[in-house]
Amino acid sequence: MFKKVFVSIVSHGHGRMVRDLIRDLHSCPEVSQILLTNNIPDPVKYGFSEKVKVRINGRPLGYGANHNRAFRSCRTSLFCLMNPDVRIPQNPFPALIRTMQDPGVAVCAPKIVTPTGQEEDSHRRFPGLGSLCTKAIGGNDGKIPPKQGRKWERDSWLAGMFMFLRSEAFRKVGGFDEKFFLYYEDVDLCARLIRQGGRVKKVASVSVVHDARRQSRRSITFASWHGCSLARYLGKRWAGRYRPLSKKGAATKSRR
Repeated sequence: MFKKVFVSIVSHGHGRMVRDLIRDLHSCPEVSQILLTNNIPDPVKYGFSEKVKVRINGRPLGYGANHNRAFRSCRTSLFCLMNPDVRIPQNPFPALIRTMQDPGVAVCAPKIVTPTGQEEDSHRRFPGLGSLCTKAIGGNDGKIPPKQGRKWERDSWLAGMFMFLRSEAFRKVGGFDEKFFLYYEDVDLCARLIRQGGRVKKVASVSVVHDARRQSRRSITFASWHGCSLARYLGKRWAGRYRPLSKKGAATKSRR
């Protein structure tokens, strides 16, 4: 049923990193097209093959807006988005495609590890005001233990550095909420996919490497975007925008 994958990458001057990532993707036969969006000018040239299309923005757009525009060119049943600072030592796509044979899975992702091999907390329970306060004082940060992943498939989110999506499910929810310029758009997307009856799944049998930039810890601008996105997410949560839908389409009482 699923054989080919459309990949979207958004670069913010990450030319050399993107070049390495595209080389990795060329070794994955399941990848039929790569759309690279240069959100800001980048002198690095990409002359790999007809698989690679490059889009240059006239002005910088947000994370969700860029991937939504890339999705308009997607003609495959599977849509994969990843950050430019990801590397793919071994092909993860066969395992991810097998996971998507389960029609209830709307989005999945491989295990994410650092360049030194340490696993990142890319699969988490949905945050609320209470859990955020607990995290701020050094308590439980919402990370889901590896053996409990199945238990949380309807109440957790996958980080946006690598998301493997069923195109039909992504289209049904209208893609990313573009009012999140950066940060929490992945949390919001997973919540809306679950609201429509889908599940999220971490595929721990395969992994990719993520060399995180952590800009929000060093830049006032990025920290501001982080705070604004958090406020928007909490506002939607408190307004009941993430409550599961009944078969008739009405919101049912949330168990979260």
